[in-house]
Amino acid sequence: MNHPTISNLFRQMAVSENPAILQQVLAPGSQGGHASRELLDRLNLTKERGFWKGMFAIYGPSKAAVDTSWESVQDAFEGVPGVKFGADYHEAKRGQRLKIRDMPEFEIPHNGFPRLSALPMMDTRGYGGGHICFSPLFPPGGKELYEWYKFASQRISEENFDLFADFHCYGRYTIAIVVMVYGPTEGRRADALYEELMVQAHEEHQTSEYRTHIDYMSKIASHFDFNDGALNKFVTGLKELLDPNGILSQGKSGIWSTRHDKVDEWKSNGTAVRLHNEASGGIISLPPLTGHKNNTNAYKVDERTLHTTSKIPLRGLL
Repeated sequence: MNHPTISNLFRQMAVSENPAILQQVLAPGSQGGHASRELLDRLNLTKERGFWKGMFAIYGPSKAAVDTSWESVQDAFEGVPGVKFGADYHEAKRGQRLKIRDMPEFEIPHNGFPRLSALPMMDTRGYGGGHICFSPLFPPGGKELYEWYKFASQRISEENFDLFADFHCYGRYTIAIVVMVYGPTEGRRADALYEELMVQAHEEHQTSEYRTHIDYMSKIASHFDFNDGALNKFVTGLKELLDPNGILSQGKSGIWSTRHDKVDEWKSNGTAVRLHNEASGGIISLPPLTGHKNNTNAYKVDERTLHTTSKIPLRGLL
């Protein structure tokens, strides 16, 4: 059995195969708003969906083995009020293996069938949009996760974004991924909201992300400070042993070579120069520059001029 993934009501409806449901739940976002709880409840009057939905796959050498595991799952949850169970069964022909290509696509590829059908969702708030994820770690019991979820849900709604929950549950921890899709002019607001969620989770819940965007790697790495920063000391020592000149992916995953004479300057400026596209609000990252003689402050990318948020010259980079 692989680990279960937990989705909230918005996520379930945002990937619905019912065009009417899909249009109504995504319409507020296309106008710069978000799908309210009242709208979600109204679209779910028949209670066809639970507010939370868990999905997973059970593998086994025979139908009997799979059925035994499935019965154990149902026994564990049958006491939850309103719980519903559903399953699809797929079996190889005798003497053959079950092949992924012979199975249908699922919302979550628990059968190992990757898919790109979710990509159009990036444009649901306007063509040229994108998404950002905040992915903190919590104990598997659920209490701490729920307290954090209430805050995150409220703030994301207040900022007029939809909360697309994608929680992954393991035996020792839960990864609470929240996906925020933003439109082509909403990049700065999404970035500011991400930073707020990051700070709140660290300061109030003493947790941080298991993965992050390159712009935040050093900040996230600084959160893993147990035992006087033992982890950072260990990985920094490995880097200095294997990369004594500090020339390989400096700052990647928040790992910096302390022997490089530019490291303090680079860390103070971030791991990359942040370029802001004033037309769309998007952000592009480039390696930091120092000591360049040209004074221009812009360059061309796809026929669009991007301006830096600092005064570091950029001509001649590409």
